[in-house]
Amino acid sequence: MIRKHHIIALLILLSPTVLLGQELKPHYNEVSNGYNFWLYSPDNSDLIDGETKPLIIFLHGASLRGNDLQRVRRYGVLHAIQMGLNINTYVLAPQVPSGAWVPERINNCLDWAIANNPKIDINRIYVIGMSLGGYGTIDYCAVYADRIAAAMAICGGGNPKNYCKLNEMPLWIVHGAADHTVNVDESFEVIQRMQQCDEAVPRLIYTQLHGVNHSFPARIFYLSTPYEWLSRHQLNEPGRPANRDYTITVEELQTAYKSLRRDKNGPTIKPADIIKQDFGADIDPTTYNENYSDATKNESTQEKTSKPTPNTTSKTEAKNTKSKNKTTQNIYRIKSGDTLGKIARKHGTTVQKLCRLNGLKETSVLQIGQKIKLR
Repeated sequence: MIRKHHIIALLILLSPTVLLGQELKPHYNEVSNGYNFWLYSPDNSDLIDGETKPLIIFLHGASLRGNDLQRVRRYGVLHAIQMGLNINTYVLAPQVPSGAWVPERINNCLDWAIANNPKIDINRIYVIGMSLGGYGTIDYCAVYADRIAAAMAICGGGNPKNYCKLNEMPLWIVHGAADHTVNVDESFEVIQRMQQCDEAVPRLIYTQLHGVNHSFPARIFYLSTPYEWLSRHQLNEPGRPANRDYTITVEELQTAYKSLRRDKNGPTIKPADIIKQDFGADIDPTTYNENYSDATKNESTQEKTSKPTPNTTSKTEAKNTKSKNKTTQNIYRIKSGDTLGKIARKHGTTVQKLCRLNGLKETSVLQIGQKIKLR
């Protein structure tokens, strides 16, 4: 038998969350070729006629994929708001059901949010994502840098067809040096590809957190730093310089939750549980290739099919061929799109070893045709 108080509780659960002029509302099947998403609206009672507020796009990691929007509130920007962090912006938090983030689908959700909320400032649109969401941030901004004021990619990587537009916008990349789920080489690869477009990477900020694993950087969402840094940028600012007045340290992350309160109406996840979650299931960077360009896929196929075949005409010739092939396998010629991280993964070595063997730095720009030692 369904009791009256059960019905009331169900209605509260299904209705938008409204607190002090704020609204958190789920949207299902609203956008063609888009995603289901949450839209958080701040209290706009402080706005004077004509004033607007920024919007942050939050892209979650693979552990939150699926068709249950409540999962998107388990960690990140929405959860930080529920815990009491004052983020006076709109927040668009889509959910990817499976696979990788698709830039066009994210963009369609953004278009819908702007069209239906005239108080959103189109000159202050920001993106922040972690792990799979870090990849999504890079991939989205590489296509739509002309509409994003600034972005932060946390412990991710990137697979866009062209990295050059990333140099046109302020971009902060953060990665843990002890990340064994998404290796720090993935961020180095993004930086190297950006350097191939502009060696100076003038609007890039890179922070490497020493001794930090894959899950610990989730604490960044509970600091005011990322949101303050994002807010210091506007799309229409001349030259679009990157603000370099902010830092993120391990010490800051260790105390990220201490000043926050719990929202009793929020999910039952405790702050400590965020660190205990199995972020290891988020992404395997060796198989994350859904957004690779056809050219990259074709190059990979050609390399697999062009391996030397054994010469069986005589024992002497076979021996010479084997020796020659062994020497060839220890030398690699740089191709278009290569980075140290990609080469290291393909040949079972590390970026650090390649650097030692070849007198390179981890951020060195590779030249097409350049030969490097693998062993």
